[in-house]
Amino acid sequence: MKTFQEKLAYGEEGEKQVVEYLINKGRICMPMYQFNPKQAPVWKTPIGDITSPDIISIKGLNEMVFVECKKKH
Repeated sequence: MKTFQEKLAYGEEGEKQVVEYLINKGRICMPMYQFNPKQAPVWKTPIGDITSPDIISIKGLNEMVFVECKKKH
């Protein structure tokens, strides 16, 4: 059975593949794994915290998408 750290590294590998794909499509990406691997980043809002998706990607000045990644075995 894999440890939590091994599973985390496996998931980050999948996220890096998605970031690379999006960049090759002309998008700008901010992957969340680059911040604190022990705690998910959150958006602070008037109604409470919202967990950030894995990747925030923009194209131009008027298009932003949130990307959630799942890498299967």
